[in-house]
Amino acid sequence: MPITVRLTPEQEAAYALGYGLSRADLKPEVQAEYDRLLAERRAGRPGQAAPDLPELVSTEQVGHTPRFLKAAAWILSLFWALIFVGFIVYLLIAPQVNFRTLRSDLAMVHLPPGYRLVAQHRAGTDCHNQCSITQAWAWALSSRRTKSAACADVLHALTSADFNGASNSPIPARASCDYTALPITISHPGQGKPMVEAIVQTGQAHTNSGFLIELTASYGL
Repeated sequence: MPITVRLTPEQEAAYALGYGLSRADLKPEVQAEYDRLLAERRAGRPGQAAPDLPELVSTEQVGHTPRFLKAAAWILSLFWALIFVGFIVYLLIAPQVNFRTLRSDLAMVHLPPGYRLVAQHRAGTDCHNQCSITQAWAWALSSRRTKSAACADVLHALTSADFNGASNSPIPARASCDYTALPITISHPGQGKPMVEAIVQTGQAHTNSGFLIELTASYGL
């Protein structure tokens, strides 16, 4: 338990004078003694010497905050100020990813003429964690298109958009091919790097050529 020393107003005033402490931090009765001792010192009378205090002294009794506590408080304030500034900087330069940027990333993948977008849906709410857009494309011309040709169309569309497509293995059931691709260059600097998956789904009896191309772009999956 800290040792406290109860000083008289005259002793507190002598301590403040001896150690150069601010008069404004003293109690009124101690200020009066401070003024008296200061006047005596200026008149050539020594007055009472500053008392020697034990190491563990209640700062409430002395009437001032030790310098090391002031320094610690200043360092703590500086630390929290730096944390706050860092958070603001992060908000300003953090990747601004959303469904709009994801849609523009997916729009870079151009299938050859003859394909028609027949369905589109999105999933997720926060693109900083997880979100995706899925498009379904069907062959719309009267001429038939083989599934192998559709796989070649998909791979060519990915590479033309600067995506490094790689075939997944094993291929999902009822699919002719399955590719996962990442962009070689980021279309939106500072806004994240999307992943695109392209699957040629077979067994689609209601389509002209019996398949659908499914393109899915996602962040954070």
